[in-house]
Amino acid sequence: NLQHFRVIVATSSEDLAAVRAAAYNLPAIANAPVVMVCMADLDADGELAERSAELAPVTPKVDTASLRSGLGKPISLKIGRDWAMVNAAIATQNMVTQATSLGLGTCWNHHFEHDEVRSYFDLPDNMALLSLLAVGYGAESPAPRPRQATCEWQRAPRG
Repeated sequence: NLQHFRVIVATSSEDLAAVRAAAYNLPAIANAPVVMVCMADLDADGELAERSAELAPVTPKVDTASLRSGLGKPISLKIGRDWAMVNAAIATQNMVTQATSLGLGTCWNHHFEHDEVRSYFDLPDNMALLSLLAVGYGAESPAPRPRQATCEWQRAPRG
């Protein structure tokens, strides 16, 4: 629960113009009244010891030195850029779900010039840009796309 997610909610005409330009004025971004700049704080892992101490009174005691995977590997904390980006992506998807429940449309966009957004908002190096999330009322309500009838995983033969 290091809460890596950070967001800038662009609503002013100046902020929207900069974000739209960085996103090549793609229609979903260019027409949205709100664009959320979604990012991960890569320094959030630095709060791990403090957060662990905060949770200690309500967390069961675990002897992590004795924990092993099925193949005997010792536990390793999942921290760093990759995990921060995963956490930010999960938070972004939760915003999509919430917006949908409120009757809003969203469009998750990763086609934008990160350096232009970073420069415009004067973002520090520890902020890793993930996506732009356009939010507004949809111009249309298309039917859901067809889904696969089944999805099945078949293990390759061993040996």
